[in-house]
Amino acid sequence: MPLLRRQPFIKEPIPEDLDPDEELFHCKLTNEVFRDYEAFFERVILCNSLVWTCELTGSPGLTYLEAANSEERARETLTQLPIVLKRTALFLARSIRQIGRASCRERV
Repeated sequence: MPLLRRQPFIKEPIPEDLDPDEELFHCKLTNEVFRDYEAFFERVILCNSLVWTCELTGSPGLTYLEAANSEERARETLTQLPIVLKRTALFLARSIRQIGRASCRERV
């Protein structure tokens, strides 16, 4: 799931008391449903803003769609790696998250 301003993105839950005749707004990018047009419009603007980060690669300054596509490509790349490299890559990724990216850059 793409990160919003480097934090986990939490989708709006689907309203439970939906009326079949009620007018709803569907955000195709996040697959969320909104009753209020203003909330829907704000979500669309947010999705098209350059505030998203790919969770897997850490690439910042992306739109929601670009971050989601980046994650998909990273997952595909990871599936093509031999098991030994996967373990090493996952270990390094976990270590970098624990240490912090800024600290890691200083060490390199």
